[in-house]
Amino acid sequence: MALAERDLAVDVARGGALLGIALANVVAHVGAAAVGLGLYPDPASVTALDRLAAAVVVLTVDRTTLPVFALLLGWGLARVVATMRARHAPDAEVRRHVRRRCAALAALGVAHGVLLFDGDVLLLLGLTLLVALALVRASPRVLVWTGVTTWLAGALLLGGLDALLLADASAGAAAPATSGGEALAERAASFAASALVAPVHLTTVLPAALLGVWWARTGRLDSATPVGPARTRVVALVLALAAGAPMAAAVGGLWSPGPVGALVASSAQLLAAPVAAGTSVLLVVAAVRAGAVPRPAVTAAAALGARSLTVYLAQSALFLVLLTPPTGVLGSVGMAAGVVVGVGVAAATTALAVGLERAGVRGPAEWFLRRVAYGRGRHDRT
Repeated sequence: MALAERDLAVDVARGGALLGIALANVVAHVGAAAVGLGLYPDPASVTALDRLAAAVVVLTVDRTTLPVFALLLGWGLARVVATMRARHAPDAEVRRHVRRRCAALAALGVAHGVLLFDGDVLLLLGLTLLVALALVRASPRVLVWTGVTTWLAGALLLGGLDALLLADASAGAAAPATSGGEALAERAASFAASALVAPVHLTTVLPAALLGVWWARTGRLDSATPVGPARTRVVALVLALAAGAPMAAAVGGLWSPGPVGALVASSAQLLAAPVAAGTSVLLVVAAVRAGAVPRPAVTAAAALGARSLTVYLAQSALFLVLLTPPTGVLGSVGMAAGVVVGVGVAAATTALAVGLERAGVRGPAEWFLRRVAYGRGRHDRT
């Protein structure tokens, strides 16, 4: 899609989620003597300020930002498929085009996971896109049943995984790497292990992607379509975020859950995540189209959203340079300081996106994705 043809309000929603990603990923880069629920620092091993920072991150952005990307990925997939078919493209060409996008996302994900950050989500999103392609023309009944089934299964599976990891965390955090080669090997091994459980994580993002497919079919985010009462959306968002309160209380040190408590707290947050994602997207889109968001904020967030791949990779590169052992120039920091660094990373990458927007060019990762999907001749500056 050419830059001039993009949906401004949707790009703003995607850009806002990308800022949340910078804060949600902080936990993977901070130092901790031991880890607790959700791989956050064990509350008993950190300061009160660190516990507060962890609780705020869990309550506001953790596990809600990735479903936003999945939702908009499904929405974009359905729109691309509909556009290509409206131009009488054969089904084989449509499938080939989307599969190339999946391959490009997977390639970026592997490189990102090995070289920069083992908590990569691009490989997972590529897999999600591939599964959503198989369902993009499914009946509403199939979409609903698939979405609900994976939604429930994902909450239980990942909640159970959190409970198991909590039980295994008693030995404490692993010692940081002491050389670049050791860090690279550890990152590659950790990423490979994460890739093996990608089907489990798929169940937590596929429901949001299928919701996006349905929204594209029904024109839910079209500029001429009302997105519903604002009061209802606000109440739904508050309730969805409140479902993360038990998890936030646990990482904040207000209670110490056992395996069953960890399962319940984690599953409750995961069940609410697609609701939080959907309502937040609707709120942002409605606010932007109503002119309720200051123009500079719209411009910056839209620039982020249009270059989300590049910015996501740039965030990881900055975290690697600043915080990740053994090269992190700031050394080991706690959760509160990590959040401050995360804000700085978000600001720096926003400046990068705005600079690219003013120059009228895509990000390098977007160029690569377009080059793989379309081939030569359609990966230009527009």
